[in-house]
Amino acid sequence: MRRRWQEYKDFALMGDWHIHTNYTDAVMSVAEAVGVARDLGLGFMVFSEHVRRKTTYDYSALCLEIESAARSSFISILPGAEAKILDESGSLDIDNEVLKRCRLLSMAFHTSEKLTAGYVYKAVKGAVSNWPVDIWAHPANVLCGLYESEAIGILNMASAHGVAIEMNLKYSPERFLCLLKKARLPFVVGTDSHSADEMRDRWELWLSLQGRISKGVGLKSGGNNE
Repeated sequence: MRRRWQEYKDFALMGDWHIHTNYTDAVMSVAEAVGVARDLGLGFMVFSEHVRRKTTYDYSALCLEIESAARSSFISILPGAEAKILDESGSLDIDNEVLKRCRLLSMAFHTSEKLTAGYVYKAVKGAVSNWPVDIWAHPANVLCGLYESEAIGILNMASAHGVAIEMNLKYSPERFLCLLKKARLPFVVGTDSHSADEMRDRWELWLSLQGRISKGVGLKSGGNNE
């Protein structure tokens, strides 16, 4: 199945696919984030902002601000949405107007509980089968607690549905990158930044990880193994 994110797949490793703003819980504005992206030499960025079924901020205003920034920048900039997976059926916490307006839709688990492989598999399959999901945001927060074979099986299922797997630089990035390499799956990179400093620091981390890979330096896998 072809998903919208695939139109931008050339930017998978050269863009930031997960940025937040002061419309929700971040401290940087759209303009500040675009300025950092310009300084870092990025060619692509997605404001994957938190949404709910009853979103408490003006998502349309956010989109207009992003579209204005895109017109005055050499960077490709898209309004996205990060919707929480609500249950085992894969229901998403998003309203129809936001769903229509966002250009890329991310799904994510937001829980401090340790979820079973069966629950994660069913929830992800339900979400990607019934919603126009483009990206699985920070899957490491639920997969790194599973057995490696279970995690890889779930990742392969999501990828087979055309969904992009996010290499999130906030949640166990080194461990998850090892998992992605073992699964041999393509991915997109997201800093999940809430401030300009986070955006700079996490992009520097990504460049460091890339450098270590190119030099053949091993990464720390950690996590559960068979």
